[in-house]
Amino acid sequence: MNSFLIVLFTSLIINHGASEKTYNKNLDNTKKQRECIDILTENLISQNWSEDEKPCLDEILKTIVNIKNSTLWATWIWDSNQLPVGQLMGSKHHLGNYDQCISDVIGTTTPPFRTKYCLADIVLHFNEVPKLSAQDIDPYGRTEEQINMKTEWNQRFNVITWGVCVPQTCQKESVKKILRTLLGQSYLGRLKLQSHINIENCELAGEAKNHVDGFNIILFQHNQMFLYKEKH
Repeated sequence: MNSFLIVLFTSLIINHGASEKTYNKNLDNTKKQRECIDILTENLISQNWSEDEKPCLDEILKTIVNIKNSTLWATWIWDSNQLPVGQLMGSKHHLGNYDQCISDVIGTTTPPFRTKYCLADIVLHFNEVPKLSAQDIDPYGRTEEQINMKTEWNQRFNVITWGVCVPQTCQKESVKKILRTLLGQSYLGRLKLQSHINIENCELAGEAKNHVDGFNIILFQHNQMFLYKEKH
């Protein structure tokens, strides 16, 4: 009987310790998630916003506050965006969800402000001569070398086409600030790269209903302009 009680008591202590560790781990993860969006907020605010751009910043900050409260309209906007993925394998298009962004009604109600979907061309610059073969890349070397590589088929990994959902009030310069801040949240933001951002097309929520397929039209126009620039 005494042996049973000792084993039971020991088991309770071990399980309590494991539960406490699990709780603390979950608490740390919650803090990290909260800190990420807080860091994003701080980085946005630290940008040099002109008076004309303040309405955009105010609506972005309003969105972030409501994201932290899990408000649907704000999470809806946030969920239509995505960070770049697969860039090291040549995935240059990171388009998010166009339809979700340009929807002017969520359920049966309109959000507090209109959004727009913008396509941006981003070129990441690294001040070294590009390597021409994957065989020249050291997997224990710097990630910048892969990003900067130019293959024998002229494929580059430093070019990004990024679709982003922002408030209607955001001007092109404001969208660039938002993209630079979001870029800083990805691993690309930790690399020693300079980014050149060009905004070509933006489409306002609700207006795409006039198109047969608004996304294909905006993407076609964007690609035509991008190809023209590459040739000239």
